[in-house]
Amino acid sequence: MKKQILLNSIQDIQRLQRAIVSLDAEAGLHNEDGSVIADAKTFLGLWSLDFSKPVYLVSENEALFRLMKNYLKEEVPK
Repeated sequence: MKKQILLNSIQDIQRLQRAIVSLDAEAGLHNEDGSVIADAKTFLGLWSLDFSKPVYLVSENEALFRLMKNYLKEEVPK
């Protein structure tokens, strides 16, 4: 599943990374054109992305999307 997500602060980025680790979820983030891809579990890897624009969260873990629902640009099914 791939959803567009907007993270506006360092705290938002940390919240996402902690959610992924706590759920033991496999997840990645990439920019709009897919030229930069980061493993969302690695905090340092996340800094390769430009968070001034929405990025895409990619994961098969629906619980992760429910946890991050306030940051998603589109509705997640319940």
